[in-house]
Amino acid sequence: MSLTKSTWLFKIGCYIKRIQFCNFDLNKILYEAYISDFCQMLLHGGKWNDKQLLSRKTIELMTINHSGDFFGVPGEGFGFGFAVVDNLGATNNLGSNGIYHWSGAFNTHFFIDPHEALISIFFTQVSPFDFYYHNKMRQLVYQAIVD
Repeated sequence: MSLTKSTWLFKIGCYIKRIQFCNFDLNKILYEAYISDFCQMLLHGGKWNDKQLLSRKTIELMTINHSGDFFGVPGEGFGFGFAVVDNLGATNNLGSNGIYHWSGAFNTHFFIDPHEALISIFFTQVSPFDFYYHNKMRQLVYQAIVD
């Protein structure tokens, strides 16, 4: 039986709670691989490994602003699962309208820009949480784009 990368990571993730070897944390590596695969699936309209896991319409529904101005971040709202940029000018940051992103505890950040076909993932172990890292990551990524 052949295992795909995702199947292999899932099986390892189920059976191994935490392995540390020379300050090497397998949980972080597995989590990073999961997030990377998840972002790729979202960017490709719900398709992963030639299988349609989510419909394109589901992803559209997840990534549009359903909260109006309630989110409290200028130029952004919240969809079903992600913060969504719907007014780039108000964000005072580089990017595109339609970027969606998520930030986690200890300043883990990712964003997906469907217009640029771009994914950016940034993992830290820094507390307390702050959008500084997210905004700086977006700035650096977009400044690096050369057409």
